[in-house]
Amino acid sequence: MNETEAVAEAPAVNETEAAAAPVAGPYVIMGLVQDNSQAPLEGWNFDLSKDGAVVDSAISGADGKFNFVGLTSGVFTVSETLEEGWSVVSPENGTVDVTIADASVTDLVFVNQKA
Repeated sequence: MNETEAVAEAPAVNETEAAAAPVAGPYVIMGLVQDNSQAPLEGWNFDLSKDGAVVDSAISGADGKFNFVGLTSGVFTVSETLEEGWSVVSPENGTVDVTIADASVTDLVFVNQKA
């Protein structure tokens, strides 16, 4: 190309419009349930709620881990079902609110102890 040829310019991008585009995901919420000595707890039930309605459930594996996949951005509540003979150490009431804006949440920890 010589200097006299016209150079096509890229179309202008409105950065405000680009930033306002909704983030669709998919995102993941991952957590761990353990006893107060940090031993994993297998078979514990967890519910994922959005806008007050349960949208998914999960059961912890042998490693104490559980997850919810294929999520979009939003505010969710993760709640554990307390097993008989156990009490909650944290989070308070065995429930935590999680906000997904533009990334997965992978660091939830639930701790319980024998009552």
